Amino acid sequence: MGYHPIFNGVRVMVDKDQPTGDTWEERATKGDMLQAVIDPADRVGRKNRFIDLIHRITLSKYFPQKSKGNTLDFGCGTGRFLPMLSERASQIVAIDITKGMLKCAKKNTRNLGNVELILCDYTFLPFIEESFGSILSVWVLQHILRKEDFQNAVKKLVRVLKTDGRAYLIERARVSKTRRMPKDYVDMFKGCKCVVQISIRRNRSILSSLIQLKFTPRFMFPLIARLDILLSRVKPIPDEGYADYFFIFQKRG
Repeated sequence: MGYHPIFNGVRVMVDKDQPTGDTWEERATKGDMLQAVIDPADRVGRKNRFIDLIHRITLSKYFPQKSKGNTLDFGCGTGRFLPMLSERASQIVAIDITKGMLKCAKKNTRNLGNVELILCDYTFLPFIEESFGSILSVWVLQHILRKEDFQNAVKKLVRVLKTDGRAYLIERARVSKTRRMPKDYVDMFKGCKCVVQISIRRNRSILSSLIQLKFTPRFMFPLIARLDILLSRVKPIPDEGYADYFFIFQKRG
């Protein structure tokens, strides 16, 4: 393992980085693993399944089939990506700030022998430098609102990433100058080269509205998700809109 052996994880609850509405602990009690980490208001589950499909399709395409070295799942939540990572990486360390989320992740990964769950957050990563060949973070950094905290989190991620290792991020960003923009993510990953930066989902999309209709069969969701990914890359985002962006950062030597 690549983490420091004297630590077993430390919890530092950062109240200011809690989501609007239910806290992360409260979200962890949701019966559905997607409802806990995507949209807790989606009780039907169609929207959450669609967003999850877009994320999975993107990661399946870009995350290597055989990842070198250990992999860090930064903010694993309910562990929705851990089965995929388990098939592609030799060893995974999954961290989260919430006991309830890790409890769900443990339940969802109990048959995976190469996953270790640790309770900690971005203020303190108990790992030695260059511990991980790859890092995955999905919808985590977007919740760290203060610029200083955001910078601190990214700095720690880069510290534990191996030289030439890659960080794979899916984060929500806006084109409006009053909110965090894609450029802010690129600028903050100092010492890294951004090798991929693409929009994969827009908040205002005809296709995303289509999946909310009851007459749209669920077996069509993967096709609609792929079309939405394609359209998100070629159509401009409205000034007041936002999008999920996918980034790959590679650490320079």
